[in-house]
Amino acid sequence: MSNNVITLDKEQIRKLEQFLLNNGLKQIQNTTGTVFRTDSVVISIYKSGKVLFQGKEATTWYNLIRENYYVIDEKEDFEESKNNKIISNRKLIDEIPRIGTDESGKGDFFGPLVTASFLLQSKDAENKLIAIGVTDSKKISNKQIIALASEIKKIGPYSIVKIGPKKYNELYAKIGNLNNLLGWSHARAIENILTKYNCSVAVADQFGDEKIIKNSLLKNGKEIKLYQFHKGENDIAVAAASILARSEFLQFINELEIKLGMRVPLGAGSSVLEIGIKLAKEKGLDYLSEVAKIHFKTYNMIKNSM
Repeated sequence: MSNNVITLDKEQIRKLEQFLLNNGLKQIQNTTGTVFRTDSVVISIYKSGKVLFQGKEATTWYNLIRENYYVIDEKEDFEESKNNKIISNRKLIDEIPRIGTDESGKGDFFGPLVTASFLLQSKDAENKLIAIGVTDSKKISNKQIIALASEIKKIGPYSIVKIGPKKYNELYAKIGNLNNLLGWSHARAIENILTKYNCSVAVADQFGDEKIIKNSLLKNGKEIKLYQFHKGENDIAVAAASILARSEFLQFINELEIKLGMRVPLGAGSSVLEIGIKLAKEKGLDYLSEVAKIHFKTYNMIKNSM
């Protein structure tokens, strides 16, 4: 089976279709399912739950969706059934010290894009992270994330690169590609650590072509050995970074809710659209560029409702 085929359940399919629409892909219905496409990729979602990626950017989209929805490919599925557990298609990185990086907010209409890095300096630090329950931030409640982030900051050096909505929209308009913007933010988070500490290894959760981060690294990071993996949060340094990034993102959302006096939903679903329309009517459409990512299709849907 092609490496660019994954399987999702019904709820994942629903979220995926909304995600693809929000990112500007055109939707076409056919007898076997639904097709989403741009000039560079065709994503076919079959009624069976299979999702097929084809085209010039098939691998990039495959990696992005695979990361967001925590699916395993057919080869890993075979290994899981054979061994009764998920077996990663990589070896765990055990080099210390190492930097882990991860981001939060890229799939959320409201709020910033936050990338964090964490420097794992010793085995003792690793044991402390394990002891406090550090794991992939997507598996932890929002309340726990904020508490854990405070503890992680006591265990090792870290860097947080927060791109607020207004700046994010400016950069996206200039760069025109989310992956390139992500690569820039990951590189900055790594570089910020390297300006103060010596480290020759970094680990990141892979979101696209591995060259994207490498090409964004400057003088301090050009010689670093950079590992990039699907499900990179399996590495505890990346997991720590994921919690730091998510905590910063959630704090922004909490502050925004206090400022607006209303709930600000996460993601890009119907509740987000409802609040976006309400905000645009109360404060004007231009206000959204200060609190949301306006390249999302959600923005056009809000605009068309005015």
